[in-house]
Formats: sequence, structure tokens, C-alpha cells
Amino acid sequence: MQFEPNVKCVHIDKRLSFEGSKLEDGDIICFQKVVHVKNTKTLMRYPDVVSFLEYVHNRQVICNMCILI
Repeated sequence: MQFEPNVKCVHIDKRLSFEGSKLEDGDIICFQKVVHVKNTKTLMRYPDVVSFLEYVHNRQVICNMCILI
């Protein structure tokens, strides 16, 4: 997954070193617990890191303000 401006999400092999994984200063590493439940997609809104980052990228924040005159 990759989107503008400079965000991408790639799987990192935990057996490789940081250099072998091509990680650099400023990179963010996300860890995810293994869930042993059937039908995890129905229980979890964002079952993996990629789907959560897509949500964050595509979300629209709506603010309702009450203006008193």
C-alpha cells in the first residue's frame, strides 16, 4: 500500500536486520498481535495495519459548531 505524500506500508521480515530491511531514520514500525478468533473481520473494524492506515488516509473529520448570535 502506498499513497501521497510519502506513506507506504510494507511487510518487514523479522529475521532481517534494520539495514537488511532497508529501514532508515524516521521510519515507523507497527507491530500487530496475532488474533486467534474465527471471523476476525466481523469482530474487528480494522483487522490489520494496512486497513487501519487506509482508514486514516481516507477519513473525513466533520465538526459541528454552534454559533450564537
